Amino acid sequence: PGVKLSLLEEKTLQVAGKNLIKREPAGSLEVTNAEVELLVVQDKSDDAILLLNTIIDKFPQDSEPVRYLVILLTRQNEREKCEGIVKAALAHIEEPGAQRNLCLLLADLYDRWGQKEKAYKLLTSFADKLSNDIPIKRRLLRCKQVIENLKKAQQLVDDIKSLEGEDGWQWRYEQAITWFAQENFKDWYPQIISLLKKNLLANPDDTASQTLLAQSYERAGELQLAISTYQEALTRAPRDIRIIVPAVAALYKANEYDRADEILRQASNEKLFHPELKRLELQSYIRRGELSSASNILEKLLTDDPNNRSICLSLAMLKTRQNHFAEADELLTKLKVQEPNSLPVVVAQIELNIRQDKSAEAILLCDEMVNKFNRAFAYILRARTYAMLGQADKAEENFKHATVIEPNNAETWKAISDFYRSTAQLDTAIADIRKAMSLEPDNLEICKRAVSLFLASDNRETVREGKNILDKALTSNPEDIELRLFKARSLLTEGTAPSIELAIRTLQKITEEQPKIAQAWTLLGEIAFRQGQPTKAMDVALQGLAYQPNDKSLLLLKARAEAVRSPAMAIPTIKALRELDPNDADAVVYLANTYLAANKFQEAVNLLKTQLVSYSGTHNERKINIALAVALYKNNDKPKSQEIFDSLYQSVPDDPNPLLAQARLLKDDKLWDQLIQIVSNWCQNHPKDTRTPIAIAGDLAASKNSEAKKISEDILWMVLKNDSESIEAMSALAMLLQTTGRPAESATLYQQVLVLQPDNVIAINNLAWILCEEHSKYQQALELVQRGLKIAPDYIDLIDTRGMVYYKLGQYDKAIQDFTRCLELYPDGAPAATVSYLHLGRALVGLRQKDKAIENLKKTLELNTKTGGLSAADLADAQRLLEELSRGG
Repeated sequence: PGVKLSLLEEKTLQVAGKNLIKREPAGSLEVTNAEVELLVVQDKSDDAILLLNTIIDKFPQDSEPVRYLVILLTRQNEREKCEGIVKAALAHIEEPGAQRNLCLLLADLYDRWGQKEKAYKLLTSFADKLSNDIPIKRRLLRCKQVIENLKKAQQLVDDIKSLEGEDGWQWRYEQAITWFAQENFKDWYPQIISLLKKNLLANPDDTASQTLLAQSYERAGELQLAISTYQEALTRAPRDIRIIVPAVAALYKANEYDRADEILRQASNEKLFHPELKRLELQSYIRRGELSSASNILEKLLTDDPNNRSICLSLAMLKTRQNHFAEADELLTKLKVQEPNSLPVVVAQIELNIRQDKSAEAILLCDEMVNKFNRAFAYILRARTYAMLGQADKAEENFKHATVIEPNNAETWKAISDFYRSTAQLDTAIADIRKAMSLEPDNLEICKRAVSLFLASDNRETVREGKNILDKALTSNPEDIELRLFKARSLLTEGTAPSIELAIRTLQKITEEQPKIAQAWTLLGEIAFRQGQPTKAMDVALQGLAYQPNDKSLLLLKARAEAVRSPAMAIPTIKALRELDPNDADAVVYLANTYLAANKFQEAVNLLKTQLVSYSGTHNERKINIALAVALYKNNDKPKSQEIFDSLYQSVPDDPNPLLAQARLLKDDKLWDQLIQIVSNWCQNHPKDTRTPIAIAGDLAASKNSEAKKISEDILWMVLKNDSESIEAMSALAMLLQTTGRPAESATLYQQVLVLQPDNVIAINNLAWILCEEHSKYQQALELVQRGLKIAPDYIDLIDTRGMVYYKLGQYDKAIQDFTRCLELYPDGAPAATVSYLHLGRALVGLRQKDKAIENLKKTLELNTKTGGLSAADLADAQRLLEELSRGG
């Protein structure tokens, strides 16, 4: 089983059979068996079955003809005949070894037919009858009724041990696999490893123990150790499917796709066959985007097993992805007739309709499921379909109804939380995932969702709660890659040098252990960018691409690093990214934007016009149109650009993306009247949307142009007119007024922010700075800073502000401690560190520590040259101080 014979091998077998017939006396069991083999090879199974019946009558005590006959009848699905033949043989064959073989054969048949209880009763009966037979006891240990009963399983293992002796390998293996099957596997893990290693020490060729050892490593999270153990087992038994299948699956789990594919190719060359091998090969083709080859495998599997609905569904979904809609529809229609209430089939039909822009038909299918079942899953299905169709209100309505009819279903709350997160309603998403956690506190997937949401919150208490959940989950699952990546991201958000260093170590360890985890390389590259090291980011990208040459995130990282030198240098990389997935609209837009950055305006227009045909009628058409409007504007075809923008505004009036794109264009051309007009129109038509105008105002405020800052201020006042308690608008306006030299007005706004949000540490810090620097209210500023540091002890700007207050109060020792602490916390490349060196230098002057003061003033001027950070006034003051001290002043 598991091997298909080639024509040459069939001929060899035929010749061997004929030679045996010539050598052995006519009528002997050996000759008759050889005749049966020849008949089977010649595809004359019926003749072979007649001959085997004759052999069984002639040799009633021999079990081998019975076994062969049953195998042939099994291929013809003659279950009752098979069972009857084996039972009859068991009734009259006396030899214990033959009885055991027939018992095991019938038990395997019962398992294949799904008759588990019959298999269990048969094996139990023969375990009593053949009380010293170890293989029967071992086979009995595979029964679910025994696996789920540790006491019963342990008794069988002890029986085997008493028969075999302390040094026996079989009891050790069975003891290990019994413990492996338990829920508290981790408690038994050290003993399992010890027993299996003893077996391998006694017999290095014991591939069963070696495979179980690898599976134990894998279950314990030691994936690389598992893979090396599988590889060693394959070296000893390269054709053993029982090793190949879990080895390839483990390599896939570790993203070791090339090694997995090599094993699959070798298995194919060896003509090894097993359904699971085909499924793994299928995964390989899909992963590489070779959909035609994947489709061929599924079609072959379906031909071999035409009633296999799972294969039929997989093929239909693949046909949908290939845009072979008619074939997909035919397969799904057939499945729908067989299983009219199958949720996976309906989901596949919905996706097929959406891809064909048949939204009404997709919703009709959802309605059928809702009317049939009136269950949460049906409403969630309809909600997700509405969401995919861009009908958020109807999606929300269905999600909410699902939670009403099944309030204790954690998956329902998880689904609605995902929806609210996708629509940027983070607080609601957090509230719903909390409900899911309260229902299933030990559900790791729900826990991960919660961590991701909590860490993205603006509320410090929620973030702290998320970190606690993450640390607890990591304690229970220390090797979980996703949790470790969450930890690294969490450390990065803290923004301090020690936390960033710890994040780097965490990510480097992941890349060492599992170098195919692209997210770890990508995060390391992001850190390099933050530290102003694009060359290092390029090195990281190239290291990651050595293991994952087609990973999208790593190619994007490489393109970003190239674009720092020259946008044109990034174009070949982005083209390669597009080739990986020609349907990726984001890659198209990225390439177009890179053309624009390289002043290749016509190339951008040509690309987008070509792609617009491909995306016509799809949900990505709008994204391409926005990019085309921008490209046409840059290419000086402003009338056509405006025509597209007008069409976009009219077709989906609530979509802010065209406005954001056009506002950036008008800002770049300093067309302030037009800019304020389109934003004013938006605010008038969308009074509840504060996010969009605030984003535009923020972009304008970052400009060095004074007129841009004035427009930014006008927009923020416009927002506050519609929503007088918008903390985001108030905070943005306060910062703008502070940076443009209007501290009194800024302070008033910060005070209003703190009335609405008392723990807003940014407002606390900025107000304290104004009180200290502009109003000389040092004690009031100090009290405010101390309040802020109770909320966020490591918020560096607050520590620096407190240092300045101490400096103004003449408490230089305390000021020096705070400035020194800032320099310990600031990450590499942070411009704010430049200012802290200046502050430290001034405080050291106050303590008359001239040499240290000079050292720090030189450092601030050196860093200002590299990274900036000093205002014109601070730079002049630093130079003056250094000159005075150097002269002996």
